[in-house]
Amino acid sequence: MGAPDAQVAVYAADIERTWVAFGLGHQCIMVKRQDTLSVAFVSPKNGKVYDDWVPCKLAAKGGR
Repeated sequence: MGAPDAQVAVYAADIERTWVAFGLGHQCIMVKRQDTLSVAFVSPKNGKVYDDWVPCKLAAKGGR
C-alpha cells in the first residue's frame, strides 16, 4: 500500500449485486452492494476501509 503503482483487481462480479469504481474526486475505491445500497470506500494509500468518503479522501491525500 502507498506505492505509486497500485492495482485493484476484480476477479468476478455480478452487476446486479455489487460494483466497484474509482472516485477521481476523493481518490478512493468505492464498493457498493446493490441489495443494501451500502457503500464502502477503500483508500489505495493505506488499504483501510471507510464508511464515508471524507475520511477516505483525507487518508488518500495524507497517507494516514
